[in-house]
Amino acid sequence: MTAERCNHSRKGDARRSRPRLCHSDHEGVPAQAERGELYPLGLAHQFTINEKGEQIPKRRVTHDLSNRKQFGLSINQRIDEDRIPETRYGHAMSRFIHLIHHIRYHHPDGRILMCKSDIEKAYRRLHTAPRIAAKCISAWETNELDDSGSMVKKFIGLLLTRLPFGSSPAPAEFSICSETVFDLAGDLLLCPKWDPSTLPSPYIDRIPPPRRLPDETPFGRALPADVHLPSFQKGGVEGYIDDGAIAVLDSPSNSRMVDRARQALPMATHLVFRPTPQSIRKLAAEGQLRESLVFLGWEINSRSLSIALPQEKASAWIASIEDALSRPTISWDDAKTLVGRLNHVGYIIPSARHFLNRIRRLECVANKHGRRCSPSALAATSPSGSSSLTGPGGLSMNLVVFRLPTTVGITGASEYGIGGYCLYSGRAWRYEFTKVEREAFSLNLKEFIGSVVNSKMLLPHDQCQYPCLLSLGDSSSATGWLHSSNSTRPPSDACRGSSRTALV
Repeated sequence: MTAERCNHSRKGDARRSRPRLCHSDHEGVPAQAERGELYPLGLAHQFTINEKGEQIPKRRVTHDLSNRKQFGLSINQRIDEDRIPETRYGHAMSRFIHLIHHIRYHHPDGRILMCKSDIEKAYRRLHTAPRIAAKCISAWETNELDDSGSMVKKFIGLLLTRLPFGSSPAPAEFSICSETVFDLAGDLLLCPKWDPSTLPSPYIDRIPPPRRLPDETPFGRALPADVHLPSFQKGGVEGYIDDGAIAVLDSPSNSRMVDRARQALPMATHLVFRPTPQSIRKLAAEGQLRESLVFLGWEINSRSLSIALPQEKASAWIASIEDALSRPTISWDDAKTLVGRLNHVGYIIPSARHFLNRIRRLECVANKHGRRCSPSALAATSPSGSSSLTGPGGLSMNLVVFRLPTTVGITGASEYGIGGYCLYSGRAWRYEFTKVEREAFSLNLKEFIGSVVNSKMLLPHDQCQYPCLLSLGDSSSATGWLHSSNSTRPPSDACRGSSRTALV
């Protein structure tokens, strides 16, 4: 790899920012490194928050270990995936939402306080073996004045000795330590022998007192879930790589656990990663126990039992979608960003992924053939426009957790017709195909039509505020078509209506 390629940057000011930002990531100037490899650096522009919770710009050096992927020569392609540690953080958001829902279900009128903690410079806290560090060398040229005042070029090479931000196994490797921190925080939260007033966290002076919503603010109602936690559980800890969050019942009988919840994560992080493992700036803004918290890019409100994209993020994403739809073509990078954002929404609303099939195909075509793709056809795939990203009060957690069904329907199909039945109400229906329909439809398609019709027949009679339909059939293909599609044509009204029903 040439030094020019390693001077790669994603932003124009990368040359000026790289030396300062790389100082804490790299060590030494390698004159010779056996089997050493160069890789390009990038500069990602992000946003973080200050101690007041206000957004401020942030720049982060990225390590492009997927460089030369098209030739099969990237470092990430040479990773033995079978040796990567098992990870558990992928469902952290789902577990956290189920925990809050569980506490509210057993305590309908009880406040639920939440707080968050961030591990400062997470990847920089773990060293890599020398043979791995030799694969992570960055290099660039700079123009500097010598003693005589002449401009000379200098070649700078730095050896990365910490976990690289861009390495595919780095999240799993770091999660071994972070999961230990989160488990320790959970043990501290539930330990009645720990008294934070006599053995406080070193950061207690940085943590503001709890903030509660007014008493007149109504409580959201939790409906029965199909996932059962111990009925006595009144708090818990979840974490995603370097972000940890706590939820705890705020009641007079649980006041001691509330005191522990305020300091559990900072104390656990200090015990494992000291010195100064906490992001002091973020701790002042996010370490406060409150009823509304932004965790993993979602704003969670434990009082209304809702979840939504933060308003600033939702406005920016909606604007980017509208901008993409207004242009005749978009690049692969723009399409990839758009897919990533919509997939983020689909994590909370899985049925929304039904509408991502066509844009994923356009992204793959643009990547494979190196051309721009047309987003004009994507307008037909949007389930409900901007309202699918955010809405008044956000999305109820009752629509996100695994719920007990409020309606159970059974559908069946044969060569001659389809029919359905509701186990709760006793409603039943049937339809006999004409000769043309019998010959035109396959059995799987008949099963699919029966499932769609059954949901349309039964859901209007479900009086629950957030109806949950369990549709039982004997065709796995029909069940899959209800949630996704591999067709490149615009989705049919039946598919669109089925997925919209799931969104509502």
